[in-house]
Amino acid sequence: MSSDSKIPSQSVFSFPTQSEFTFSNFSVSQGSFTAYAAAQQLAGNKTVEFRSLFIHGPENLGKTHLLIAIGNEMAQKFPDKRTFYIDIGLMLSNADDFEIEIANSKIVQLAEADIILFDALDGIGRYPALQKNLYYIYNSLAERGGATVFSARSRPQGLGAEDFLETRFLWGLVAGIQPFDIKSAENVIMKLGKDISLVIPPACAHFLVNRIDRDFLSIKNAVERINEFSFREKRKVTLPLIKEALGL
Repeated sequence: MSSDSKIPSQSVFSFPTQSEFTFSNFSVSQGSFTAYAAAQQLAGNKTVEFRSLFIHGPENLGKTHLLIAIGNEMAQKFPDKRTFYIDIGLMLSNADDFEIEIANSKIVQLAEADIILFDALDGIGRYPALQKNLYYIYNSLAERGGATVFSARSRPQGLGAEDFLETRFLWGLVAGIQPFDIKSAENVIMKLGKDISLVIPPACAHFLVNRIDRDFLSIKNAVERINEFSFREKRKVTLPLIKEALGL
């Protein structure tokens, strides 16, 4: 991708990159297992039964994590394969109409890749030219045995895309990611604490998970606030400390 493409600098990149996004540190739950397993299969095998994957679900549940993990895994196992990540949401939000038109035409140049990961497709219904190019790229990669991966908050049917593109999304595997179930959220809370040498007792994790949103970012932010408060007060994690730290 040339430097004059007008695509925001962080909206398109190749792999390996952002090493913190791997399959090994993805917090798998009952609500994300299908998407996780499909992403792993796509990244770990030269041939799979499906040639496209559409991952949908609310914000902060790991869609971007899985897309980048696919790219990092591909770079490690199949370094000869050309894999690109494109943050469509960032591209659309950080550019004016003229820049989007230029960026959109540049995206077509990636049609010779082996795998393209399109993140945050919500909003593409307003951009007919972008939809046509996604359709072209999907077909181009499929004909050559490549693969496309998409993510959005909405299901394919909720994007407002034209029928020709929506049918392509539905041709592949569609997998949703749901908020953590209670047990998975408790495990994530305790693991995040362990990662920073903070002991969070099971009873405290159970208390916390019933009082915060069960998405990864909310959980991570809560654990960090508890850790800062515990360090500052020089107290171990207890229910009273959690209530003070989070104002519960």
